[in-house]
Amino acid sequence: MNLDLDELLGGTPAPRHPHNRPEIATEADLATFWDVSTRQVRKLLSDGVISKLDGRNYDVQVCTAAYLKHLAQKRSSGNSTLEAEKIRLAREQADKLELQNAAARGEYVAASDVQNTWATILRDVRASALALPGRVQTRLPHLTAHDIKIIDSEIRTVLTELSHATD
Repeated sequence: MNLDLDELLGGTPAPRHPHNRPEIATEADLATFWDVSTRQVRKLLSDGVISKLDGRNYDVQVCTAAYLKHLAQKRSSGNSTLEAEKIRLAREQADKLELQNAAARGEYVAASDVQNTWATILRDVRASALALPGRVQTRLPHLTAHDIKIIDSEIRTVLTELSHATD
């Protein structure tokens, strides 16, 4: 068999068999030559990677060139996926570093810190609002217990409405 690597990779074709006929191989011969299963050869045929010379046999040089081209394409497409994943990972790492730097400069505040601060503020507001009826009673001693109860009820109604507004 006269296979030239330059021809297989798309260079100048090497001279054919001395009798200028293609070297013929069966499915089993190709499988043995390529060190693959006959099933793999049939798959390459059904996928259109290789073709038969006649109803039963294959041109070894043509099929080998097509097979090598197919392998090279698979390898390069696999590399592009790998490259895309490397780029994505690099972007994620850059984003993480950017957030860490912003936090170190005090430009970034964690959402949990904001939430905890606001929860504390709102608890203090609620406690102050609930203390209002007692404060009003000491400042306005002429109000009756019924008046203070109404003020307390209104404050609790407002707080309840506000708590439902955030749901």
